[in-house]
Amino acid sequence: MKIKILRSTVCGGEAVEAGQIVEAGERDAVLLIALGKAIPVKDDGEKRTIEAPENTELPRGQKRSK
Repeated sequence: MKIKILRSTVCGGEAVEAGQIVEAGERDAVLLIALGKAIPVKDDGEKRTIEAPENTELPRGQKRSK
């Protein structure tokens, strides 16, 4: 899936800069879109809409024990 990067981040294990259009795996693309770091792009360069899965949960750290 092609996405346009809005903020510098890591995608597929490589650093990407804001403004780049990259080909990303479905899982990476959905995560970056959900985080607000990317937007989906059609093959011809136009934006397209994508809906995140209903059960999307971001990983959380473990709670500290006393």
